[in-house]
Amino acid sequence: MQLSARQAGEGRLAPSLMISSAEIVAALTSGPWHEAPMRTRVTLRAGVLLDPPWVGQLVPAVLRDFPSPPRAAELAAFLARWRPVADLPDLARLLDVDDGELAWFADLQSWERRAAAPLRHYRWWTMPKRGGVRLVAAPKPRLKEIQRRLLRHVIAPITTHPAAHGCLPGRSVRSALQPHVASTVVVRADLESFFASIAAPRVAGVLRWAGLPDEVARTVTGLCTTVVPFEV
Repeated sequence: MQLSARQAGEGRLAPSLMISSAEIVAALTSGPWHEAPMRTRVTLRAGVLLDPPWVGQLVPAVLRDFPSPPRAAELAAFLARWRPVADLPDLARLLDVDDGELAWFADLQSWERRAAAPLRHYRWWTMPKRGGVRLVAAPKPRLKEIQRRLLRHVIAPITTHPAAHGCLPGRSVRSALQPHVASTVVVRADLESFFASIAAPRVAGVLRWAGLPDEVARTVTGLCTTVVPFEV
């Protein structure tokens, strides 16, 4: 969740959440001071059916700081402080880059498509696969470190569907197959161009749903996606 100090003070709606700090305070304090009912109340007040990731991060943080219900003013002050990535300066500090480097690596203008190889953020090559070749885009060291920080601090806290097993800690091909052991019939499907078909706006939409402000969601999307250079 991200609330600027001005939004918290004036009680305006946070663009990514459509719920004010005053509404969050009311939801948190209007019932039992335990995680499950608190999460349910905030989720309902936000007007959504599923528990958004920011709620799952906020409520435990509130309970760590306030084992018992605090005064409303204390809780409002906490909400004004609790914003791990509230804006682009926050994101730059998290990634240990300056504003210019953040814009350069996010590449929202698709410079990668036109840049010469030494200026690109990725190394490109092809690998043979059944029926053709696979195009590989490997981030260069600086961008790779940025992406690792994003994974730890921004992406990992986002809730994943229980049916997802790829690239998740503690899950693997083995865990994906386990529910199907001893089944009479197992249907296997392979989606053509799966990763390439996930466009940047869909990534940004997930990040906004997770609670990131629009400009932060778009920048993080740029840091995690790329375009194929014309030359390649």
